[in-house]
Amino acid sequence: TNPFNPKDEFLKLITTGKSADGSADGYPFLANPINFSNFYDVGLGDRDQWSADKSIGDTLSITRGKHAFRIGAEGHRTFDHSIQGANEVPTATMGAPGTAAVTGINTTTFPGILVTNQNRAMSILADLSGGIASITQNFELDSATDPQFRDFIEQKNKNKNREIHQNSFDAFFKDDWKLRPSVTVNLGLRWDYFGTPYDQFGLMGTPKGGKAGMHGLTGTTFNGTLTTIDFIGKNSPNPQTIWKNDFNNFSPSAGVSWSIPYFGKDKTVLRAGYGVTYQGGGRTFSNLDGALGSIQGLRWTSVNTSYNLAWKNFSDIVLPMPRGTILAPVLLTDRNVAVSLYEDKYVNPYVQNFNVEVQRDLAKNTTLELRYAGNKSTKLYDQIPLNQWQAPSSPTFLEAFKITQQGGNADLFNQMLLGLNVTGYGVVDGVTRTGSAALRTFTTTRTFIANGAIGSLANFFNTTNAFTNVNGGILRNAKLPENYFVDNPQFSTVTLNANGGNSTYHSLIVQVTRRLSHGFTNQTSYTLSKGIGEDSADNASNFRDVHNRQMEKTLLSFDRRHSFRSSGTLELPVGPNRRFLSSSSGVLARLLERWQFGGIGSWTSGSPLSLTATAATFSSSTANTPNILASFPKGDVVPAKDVAGARYFDGLVQNSDPGCSNLTASETLNTLCTNKAIQDSKGNYLLVNPNTGQLGNLGKRTLTGPSSFQFDADLIKRIKISERKEFELRIDAINVLNHSIWADPTVDINSANFGRITNKTGNRTFTINTRLNF
Repeated sequence: TNPFNPKDEFLKLITTGKSADGSADGYPFLANPINFSNFYDVGLGDRDQWSADKSIGDTLSITRGKHAFRIGAEGHRTFDHSIQGANEVPTATMGAPGTAAVTGINTTTFPGILVTNQNRAMSILADLSGGIASITQNFELDSATDPQFRDFIEQKNKNKNREIHQNSFDAFFKDDWKLRPSVTVNLGLRWDYFGTPYDQFGLMGTPKGGKAGMHGLTGTTFNGTLTTIDFIGKNSPNPQTIWKNDFNNFSPSAGVSWSIPYFGKDKTVLRAGYGVTYQGGGRTFSNLDGALGSIQGLRWTSVNTSYNLAWKNFSDIVLPMPRGTILAPVLLTDRNVAVSLYEDKYVNPYVQNFNVEVQRDLAKNTTLELRYAGNKSTKLYDQIPLNQWQAPSSPTFLEAFKITQQGGNADLFNQMLLGLNVTGYGVVDGVTRTGSAALRTFTTTRTFIANGAIGSLANFFNTTNAFTNVNGGILRNAKLPENYFVDNPQFSTVTLNANGGNSTYHSLIVQVTRRLSHGFTNQTSYTLSKGIGEDSADNASNFRDVHNRQMEKTLLSFDRRHSFRSSGTLELPVGPNRRFLSSSSGVLARLLERWQFGGIGSWTSGSPLSLTATAATFSSSTANTPNILASFPKGDVVPAKDVAGARYFDGLVQNSDPGCSNLTASETLNTLCTNKAIQDSKGNYLLVNPNTGQLGNLGKRTLTGPSSFQFDADLIKRIKISERKEFELRIDAINVLNHSIWADPTVDINSANFGRITNKTGNRTFTINTRLNF
């Protein structure tokens, strides 16, 4: 139709099988028309955001004799305002409803059907029948003083408003003291205050009782209650700060510069310094909305599968969606809600910086610098997964898993699945139809068992609504405790923002500088460095063992052991008053003179690599490393002959993991193992997957990726037109040698691409610029 109306087209098509103007046949998916009066016309989702920083400050300088004093202060009032919205109208996801699962498409009815095709067939049937897997809608609060969840139509502003504020203040005192003509001492002290952030609308929430309250049902003495959410922060009903303000951020600094007189006057200079700096609230400021602004209890997400509503297809839809009560606790039947909180004594990280340098004049306009620079960072921000399950904490479950892998029947799995109808298997009776056999048959769980992913199976049992239509129903069927697997079963993940990280960095720098002389200047430096600790890549999602955080301290992801860099310019010695063609004049002289060539060359060693084995053999996290059985070779880029790209670990062979051969043939489990092992050219095993219940013994970031080299150059020609006008022609060549800069290889030993480098950069490009300077 003209104009085209998507809503009319959609309604007409799915209810009658014809388009709105009757010109095209559709497919009548529904037998009965739907009442769409409760669905809303809305535009595309959007998010507007703006920030502001209002500051005031001043500095006073006073010189008295040998002292140069500076005193200053500065204050900031910073905020970030955003208007957000997501799923505030009912959103339907098609598929098989939990109350009417697709049955009958299995290897019994269709012998030989592949698992992938089985899943596809079930999905197609669910879609074509108009099946609704879920309907989701978010409800928001208009303000902290209006305890009513509202939908899109009811909201006054039609949006969720957030305005995160943080105030900061700093003051400093500095003294540059000319102790002697050849010695200068620098002394200083700085104080920083970074106020605890808050939401202008008061719509922030946190678990009541803080970290202690997050133990929930388990409690600090194994006799707890459900975790509940409460308002927190300025302008909320609970004006307590999210964490206590940190007032002791005092940063001393000291430095000295000494012109050593024993090797020629002002030829050699010694410099040394030490200082402390506190890191501001940048990360906490920006992360606060995601951590506390969307916490369940201050918003309501209604999902039909969570409430076991009897919706099978479009014809059954009845709106409005149910909405809960403000600050109501997350139920034990939810188990799919993530929650974040902050350490009660959350503080600002600080960095100690120290350096020593000797600078020596080698010749006229040429200096040599030898410098040591380092730092130690303490109380860095990190994220701790408090709900991480680990196999050693559940020996009975671990034993049941191993029995099932070997083809036996575990009593625990009989207890968990007794009387339940397992999809593709039937009702478990514990005798002729056992729980272990059911798990070796069911599409989802059989791959966990085949690959030793005990953490994935534990997470499945803890959160799934499979076979019972209620999350955690399998535990209740077995009469096991709600917290059998995790400390707080109300939530899927519990992330504690804390200050447990630290790092150290040490470097040696050698630098030669040639100041401009006879048209030539150059600076060449070499850096040998090492950084270890926990960095931003070490967060809640990839802690291997939350109870042994020391094992996460390793090379930092930005560590580059060697770095060489040289840059300079050379004015070509051609033209009037230069070495070549010095007597030229007129047009020829204008064409020959003032050519300048510049270049920047750099070589850097590769980034640290962590070889991984991404099966959850030890915990609910898939962050895992392989077991190393023999010395693993260093990598080198070698063009691949059989596939596109390059290989980094040449001469290695990937084969099936030897652990696969120990699996039972029952329910064809032994054919499902996809774990791989790495062998050398002689067939010796180098890397294998950890056994069930085991953490890999290979550390993180034990290898180094491909190094990088690049040379950029430019050529500049300037022609003087008049006293105040000049024409300039510039040619820039990036990566003029067209040298490939290889990306890191695939490091998962279970990936078909292990050791392959599938991407590179480093194309040579030329850019020509002209300009008129006047």
